[in-house]
Amino acid sequence: MPAAAEPISIRADAVPAADRAEAEALVQRLSGSIEISASDVQTAENLFARHPQEPPVRQLLERVLMAAAARESRSKR
Repeated sequence: MPAAAEPISIRADAVPAADRAEAEALVQRLSGSIEISASDVQTAENLFARHPQEPPVRQLLERVLMAAAARESRSKR
């Protein structure tokens, strides 16, 4: 079993509050048993497009894409 992923922490001075709220909602979905949707992928992509210089935003996008790919893989079985 893989080790737990490091928590994602987005600095308040680096990302506006509205974007941080979107990111935190995605982190909650990733940490819970909620399936990642196409809308979640779009949200993560939009966050990254607005904040490509922020490593935590890139990490969030990567995790959302991986979760979406895993969901897609499970649905094809």
